[in-house]
Amino acid sequence: MREFFITFLKLLLAVLLVPVVFACIISFKNNLVTYPQNYNEFFLWGASAFLLIFLFAYQFWGVFEFGQGIISGIFRFAVPADRVLIKLISFYLIFVLLLFFFVRSVLEVYSQDHFFMFFTGFFFSMHILLVAQQMQDAEKTPIKPSYLFWMSIVVIFNICLITLSLDFILEKSTFVSVFKSVVSMSEGIYRDCFDAITFSR
Repeated sequence: MREFFITFLKLLLAVLLVPVVFACIISFKNNLVTYPQNYNEFFLWGASAFLLIFLFAYQFWGVFEFGQGIISGIFRFAVPADRVLIKLISFYLIFVLLLFFFVRSVLEVYSQDHFFMFFTGFFFSMHILLVAQQMQDAEKTPIKPSYLFWMSIVVIFNICLITLSLDFILEKSTFVSVFKSVVSMSEGIYRDCFDAITFSR
């Protein structure tokens, strides 16, 4: 009974999080356009490059698992929370963002920003896709409530991480506007769904 309740709760939360995930993705993409030097294009090129390489050349599982091992080692004191953290945190994404900050803020080199945005998109895409595949394989049930719930959390977390990191690196303050956009868009979707259900009755 307890297991059934937890499964039902995860599924319910996953469904409720769908509008938030959708709003996060749209708001994040719209926010990238506000950055200079075609950051939006390079981020999307990086994400697309990973997808193409993954589908037609190399699947990066060894690289991905090596990065997960590093995160697990860093947070080994936090057992069993480390199992959650390796799903949420990409070692390569964190490394690229820290290097981006170091090059801009310490070395004061600004001509390589587009490369960092490319690899931010690349490793973001790698983390989302491979965590999704890993979790799908681990959950054998047809509906996969744990997968749906945790992937929603992973996507939201990583979008927040990238937005906050870019704000810090580029000395901007866009996170609040992105947050407001997500809240407004999610609220609109919830309202439309509620009105549709009410009207159908």
